[in-house]
Amino acid sequence: MGRPSAADRIWQARAAGERVKQACRAKAKALGRPVKYLASAGESKEEMARGIAAREKIQEGLVCVLSCVEPCRTFEVYRNRETRKLELVSRTRKCLYLYHYWMHREFGFLNARLQTWFPFPMQVCLNGRVWLARQMDHAGMKYLRQDNCFSVGARLGPGARMAEAADTEELAAGLPSGRGQREDSPEGGAK
Repeated sequence: MGRPSAADRIWQARAAGERVKQACRAKAKALGRPVKYLASAGESKEEMARGIAAREKIQEGLVCVLSCVEPCRTFEVYRNRETRKLELVSRTRKCLYLYHYWMHREFGFLNARLQTWFPFPMQVCLNGRVWLARQMDHAGMKYLRQDNCFSVGARLGPGARMAEAADTEELAAGLPSGRGQREDSPEGGAK
């Protein structure tokens, strides 16, 4: 038996995407959390998820799973006229994304954005300032916080040292999806 053809690989990838969608929906349903399709990618997913969390007084765990169609990088079968073979080529297309929103005991409000087409990349977004605030609370530090800004008077040093000492690998291990890569985001979330 030879290698699978490009068409076979596309079919397998699409089947895997369907399994990913089904598993995500099933998990949310098992936890009693809403799954909503958004007709427009321009709707604020974060506002919607925060509204659900506030309305249902969710302190920890999955808030919701939101989905919408957005541009993505994926693969498709291309018929090469010169070689007379089907080839698998990378293309920009549109596909369904799943946004999982959580309230996490250590990191606060966060989300994971999962592309449901191969190669299934995922981005985890969190606001590191929530983590820092919780660390400073635990250390008994006094500070003022407005949005993403801290004011701790003359004692800025201890909070800054906490932020600089944060081990991103260790922090990532505490996320709902396990270990991951850090991607800095000025606001810590998707809009």
